[in-house]
Amino acid sequence: MGLSEPCLPAWPRHALAAYLAAGRLGDAERIISWLDETTTRMPCRYPRIAAATGRAWLAELNGESAEAEVHFQAALALHAEVELPIEHAETLLAYGSYLRRSGQAPAARRTLKAAMDVASAASAGWLAGFARAELRVAGGRQRGRAATARLTAQEQRVATLAAGGASNAEIARQLFLSVSTVESHLERVYAKLGIHSRYELISQAARDGWDSPR
Repeated sequence: MGLSEPCLPAWPRHALAAYLAAGRLGDAERIISWLDETTTRMPCRYPRIAAATGRAWLAELNGESAEAEVHFQAALALHAEVELPIEHAETLLAYGSYLRRSGQAPAARRTLKAAMDVASAASAGWLAGFARAELRVAGGRQRGRAATARLTAQEQRVATLAAGGASNAEIARQLFLSVSTVESHLERVYAKLGIHSRYELISQAARDGWDSPR
């Protein structure tokens, strides 16, 4: 399956994202160490890109914004040396999401638009969709809003995750928010939708056919 050849599978970065979303920082660090070890014996760029992205995410979680920026830039620089369009789109998406979370909306929109364009050119519609969703949260243009669009993009994300069974703590980890911010979002969601419980939220999601981002 190529598990010993990181030039081929795309799983290490996704494993890093999953471990960090679950709060398993030790496992994320273990994968980064393994990627570092492979770069000493293989010339491929992908392990270095995945490790740099993982380090950027860890730095952000530790509140080290300057270090996170350095690692994201390092990952993007490596992409200039190799043709990996889907991975490039994923790196741009990760960086754009970071810029949005850190309050750099204009730069986030530019980066996320680039991620969407690269993904679309590579016929990766699913990935372009993720970039488009992030762009909406960052304040980019939107088309064809549905009835539930009285929710903001971030409120819709929180509501969809909650309706899918995620706890407030899980939502906070996945969206890089505090638990109190998630609770505030849900309070506004309940008020806007005229509901009072998670059970009613689940029913509304099922009735309206919300797509789960999970």
